[in-house]
Amino acid sequence: NGMVYDNTWSYVLSYNKPLSLKWVVIETWNDWNEGTEIEPSKEEGYKYLLLTIKNINAFKGTDIDGSIIKFEAAQKIYNASLLLENNVCDPKVYDPVLNQAISEFLRKNFRSSINIAGSFIDHK
Repeated sequence: NGMVYDNTWSYVLSYNKPLSLKWVVIETWNDWNEGTEIEPSKEEGYKYLLLTIKNINAFKGTDIDGSIIKFEAAQKIYNASLLLENNVCDPKVYDPVLNQAISEFLRKNFRSSINIAGSFIDHK
C-alpha cells in the first residue's frame, strides 16, 4: 500500500540533512513483474506518481504541481494519437486538432487540452 516506497523516501530525506545529496535515481517505472511500478495502473491510479512528486518536492525544495489533471490530459492526447497512428481518423482533419491539444498541454492549459483531445476521440 505504498509503505515501502514511503519508507524508502523517508530514509533518503532523513539522510539528506544537510542537503548533501544532489540526486536520487528511481530505478523502476513499469516493473509489473516485480510489483515496483510507479506507472499509473487501474488498481493504484496515479498514487505512486503523486507520491513521487510529493517526495521530489521535499527532496529538492520545489513546488511541482501534484494534481492529476496533467496526467489525464497526457492520457487523452495519447489515446487521440493512437487513433491517428492506427489510421482510424483522417490525418488531414485530425492532425491539426491533435497538435492544438498538445500545444494547450505545453501551455499548461490542461483542461483545454483534455477537451480538445476528447472532442477528437468523440468524433472519430
